[in-house]
Amino acid sequence: MQAEKKFRVRKTDDPFNTWTVADGDCWTNSSQYIIKGGEISTVCKAINTEAEAQAALDLYLQNLAKVNTFIAEMGCKPTNPKDALGIKKAPLSTLPTGPAYEVALAMLEGARKYGRHNYRVMGVRASVYYDAAMRHLTTFWEGEDIDPDSGIHHLMKAAACLFVLRDSMFMENWVDDRPPQYPQKLDMASLNDKAGEVLKKYPDCVEPYTEESVRYNAAIDHETGETNESN
Repeated sequence: MQAEKKFRVRKTDDPFNTWTVADGDCWTNSSQYIIKGGEISTVCKAINTEAEAQAALDLYLQNLAKVNTFIAEMGCKPTNPKDALGIKKAPLSTLPTGPAYEVALAMLEGARKYGRHNYRVMGVRASVYYDAAMRHLTTFWEGEDIDPDSGIHHLMKAAACLFVLRDSMFMENWVDDRPPQYPQKLDMASLNDKAGEVLKKYPDCVEPYTEESVRYNAAIDHETGETNESN
């Protein structure tokens, strides 16, 4: 067995890194990464000579710049290579906690009424949960925030419907009773173009009437009326 040799390389933004190299052995380092085809993977290379070791170190330094650039762009710390790997995984940290808990409450209500995860066993019909979600959404849009039956926000009740439907899709036991598709499907691009034409034709938009504006105008009218009466 050939005696082990130690090779050191100095990085401008880091202390010394040391690789232990032996004939035919595999060398690696916890902070050593190479970008291959958009992926970041650890380097593990057999080294037999000092020339090969130097070439490997040169390659490492070249790729280190790429990795640091990637890490900087993705907003993770160069001192923690796990950040660079973990940031490419599906992140629950992007899920807003407040709404997530409210959806969980809506799911708890269903669990108490029908049995937790009953939909995974029984399956669901798409139209039933589409209708339920749309009832909550349209009720919210018409001005009601809280579902009177559950005390939970209508938006979260709608989200719970969509969660159940999507989960049943994962279980592959949902009933797809959506209507037949249009021959050319729904041409949203054409509809968006027509919307653009309307906006271009009427560039000066009249202010929309909203519940808030109606209440505000009513308050102004009431205040004005009282002022006129007092005069």
